[in-house]
Amino acid sequence: MFVGIERVENATDARRADTRKFGAFFRGLIARGIYIPPSQFEAMFISLAHSDEDIERTIDAIADSLAGLAKDEQNR
Repeated sequence: MFVGIERVENATDARRADTRKFGAFFRGLIARGIYIPPSQFEAMFISLAHSDEDIERTIDAIADSLAGLAKDEQNR
């Protein structure tokens, strides 16, 4: 997941992603009990061990964390 850019088509695009925003997103998920890889340059996977409830909780945490990022941007 790359934050702060609209599209990633190559490594140069990926390097333009906002690592500060990704860090805030990562910390927002940690605060909500969701652990993802700590770098936006790593892959994320869903496992068969994840229940439907786990996935729904993750989706909700992602939405909340992204909403927090948007709110922070508006307050700057």
